[in-house]
Amino acid sequence: MANWCYNSVTFSGPQKKLEELFNMIKFLETKANLNNSGVIPDFIEDNPELMAKDDMLYMFDICYSEDSFDFISFYSKWSPALDTIYEIAKQIGISFEHEYDESSNSIYGLASYNHQTGAYKNTYLNEDDFDSIKEEYDEVSGIEWYSFEGKDYEMKEDIWEILIRRKL
Repeated sequence: MANWCYNSVTFSGPQKKLEELFNMIKFLETKANLNNSGVIPDFIEDNPELMAKDDMLYMFDICYSEDSFDFISFYSKWSPALDTIYEIAKQIGISFEHEYDESSNSIYGLASYNHQTGAYKNTYLNEDDFDSIKEEYDEVSGIEWYSFEGKDYEMKEDIWEILIRRKL
């Protein structure tokens, strides 16, 4: 059974392009609901080089807002669907910021693409970053917290955000 990676993506670009994205995402969601499976756009499915990565491309449980065309979230198997989002953005002609998290496999990062410059960047935490966070647990109270650089945090995701911003 796959571990599920959470993906959240904010897109930017001209309104007409964001509407094109929205229509594509709506179509993919409909297709996913009909087949009860993960989905990818046809232009990716037709690309043998990308399809060699198979499971890491598909999007599951796509969520979006009818009011905003610039944000989606979804799950992917094992790792983030970086290639899928990159190919969608290139195809439509929009930029994005893609945050992903699969904490049980110590995967957390932020990928971005600027359509105007063609610049793509993927910044992620490594094993040393995750090891720098100390998990604490008080058996009497049942409270769990995380320590990092002499400070305590209720959520490890707050520390991940600090670490990823430093790498940017």
